[in-house]
Amino acid sequence: MISINTSLVGSHIIRIRPNGSTDCLILRRSEETNYYPGTWQILTGHVKEDETAVDAVLREAREEIGLGPLLVYSMNHVIRFFEHQDNSIYLVPLFISVVPHSARIKLNSKEHQRYKWCTLQEAQRNLYWLQHRRSLTHVQREFIDKAPEEWLKVYEKQPSIDHNRISSEK
Repeated sequence: MISINTSLVGSHIIRIRPNGSTDCLILRRSEETNYYPGTWQILTGHVKEDETAVDAVLREAREEIGLGPLLVYSMNHVIRFFEHQDNSIYLVPLFISVVPHSARIKLNSKEHQRYKWCTLQEAQRNLYWLQHRRSLTHVQREFIDKAPEEWLKVYEKQPSIDHNRISSEK
């Protein structure tokens, strides 16, 4: 029997430059990892038993890239995939985490060997997972081309963030 697994979360990490352009962070998995070594992905991680999905995104950002996001939005979107290694269908809620444009990445070398800031179009060319690539269209349409809906905001570190800066120049 195939099981359903809901133990993962994913987050697109974005930064807004002073000129209003947006970069997306992609991570290259370490060659030493058991799962999909050397592939490019978005921030992903497991939800611990006592955590919410948002708590897991915040913790995984600190653990994997050494940063705490300023803002986290729910994408109101769940990706799904089949993992043959454990015969499971995974349902993974996606988020967008906004980090300062000057943020310095400190990679967890056990999980990732490289990172790259790139445009959403570059990320689509490099990401391994089809569902990660497809979700970038949603990021562009709902979070870059226009200001995100306020009700999608699930975490805010600094209440002084200008939410209109998330959308590109109109």
